[in-house]
Amino acid sequence: MFLATNHMIANQFRTQTLLRQRLQSLNATGGQALRQRLATNGVRDGRSVWDQLRDELNAKVILFVTLLRQQSNVYMSLRLRRMAQICGLYNRIYSESTVNKLMSQMLIRLKARALQSLRNRLSGDKKANDSIKCLMSAVCGLFCWDSQRITDGDLRQTIRDFETVQRVGASNRIPNNDNMPKSTSFSVSAETHSMNDNDGQWEAVIMRDDFKLWRKAIPNTSLYQYKVFGTFNDIPARSFFRVQMDTEYRKKWDKLVIKLDIIEKEPFFADKDQQSCEDSGNQVLHWIMKYPYPMNTRDYVYLRRARIDIKQNLMVLVSKAIEFPKLPETTQHVRVVDYSSQMVIKPHTSFDECGFDYLLTYFDDPRAAFPSPAYNWMAVSGVPDFVQKLHSAALQLYTSNNHKSNLYSCNGYTGNSSSHSSECFYA
Repeated sequence: MFLATNHMIANQFRTQTLLRQRLQSLNATGGQALRQRLATNGVRDGRSVWDQLRDELNAKVILFVTLLRQQSNVYMSLRLRRMAQICGLYNRIYSESTVNKLMSQMLIRLKARALQSLRNRLSGDKKANDSIKCLMSAVCGLFCWDSQRITDGDLRQTIRDFETVQRVGASNRIPNNDNMPKSTSFSVSAETHSMNDNDGQWEAVIMRDDFKLWRKAIPNTSLYQYKVFGTFNDIPARSFFRVQMDTEYRKKWDKLVIKLDIIEKEPFFADKDQQSCEDSGNQVLHWIMKYPYPMNTRDYVYLRRARIDIKQNLMVLVSKAIEFPKLPETTQHVRVVDYSSQMVIKPHTSFDECGFDYLLTYFDDPRAAFPSPAYNWMAVSGVPDFVQKLHSAALQLYTSNNHKSNLYSCNGYTGNSSSHSSECFYA
């Protein structure tokens, strides 16, 4: 009985051992097959090969960027240090004002040489070359003097207009073109607001012995051009001329002026007849003025030329609005693009003795939203008021305690009358 029981237990133990060995064998065989399948499917230790490659690539990219940043920092620091050393060296050698002055002088010389070179290369037929010159000037950002300047012919035309009005000044109306030479027509072009040969007639507005005002409608607009012919007997012609030419003095007597400066002068200008005439040449001016509330301020960029004709014993001053590339229109002011003014002053005896006649022809389009009748009323009242301001300023200048020195001085330059009228051009 005991032996049978022991034999049974031994058989069961052997059976369990065999089962355990078989199970281990099966487990080993199954694990190896599973690992082979995982390797075949691209998986190793539970992570795909692509995941491992991605991690390695990211680590290398981060390392490369770090090294590149360190190298760039070193390079840039050396460059900045070298630039600082160079700036410090030039700052010790040259002051800021000296550098600015040198650059300005160099720019002026380059501009003058470029203009002279253009004139030399494009000499010949003026009409054929004007467009080329203006195109080159526009590309270079320069003002085209050849096409925009006020010419000798413009001055002569203004003088002829004065002579015609002076002859018929006693009548209420300026005659039609049929009664006067073609060269002295008073018609006005709608495009340029200048004198031409078209039919037309001026309307008398104010007729007094010493002050006459006409106006003429501009075709296709509701605006008028104005012409004033008058006489002053208590001031000399030169003082009346100077208050209009001297920009610094204008700022003192005209309270509407915010800015009035000469910003450029015609290069290479030479007065052809210095014995009988004194000519300012063409000058570009920037003028900012106040307008009545609620209108915004207006600014003008215009060309001006003046001449004292000693032989004919008269003074002429012509101005017109221009487009100037160096001073474009801004939103701060309203730019007046249609503006023209011509004045002739004819002394009764001499420039320095009291008494003269004058003719003022004026037009501008203020680009205002005011109704046309309201603006025309303002203009009719404003033109006589402006002439009266000119007279008051000239009278104050003439009757001042040192009027003799002031009369022929511009910006501190004093001397005799024969040598200073030309200086007043450049005030």
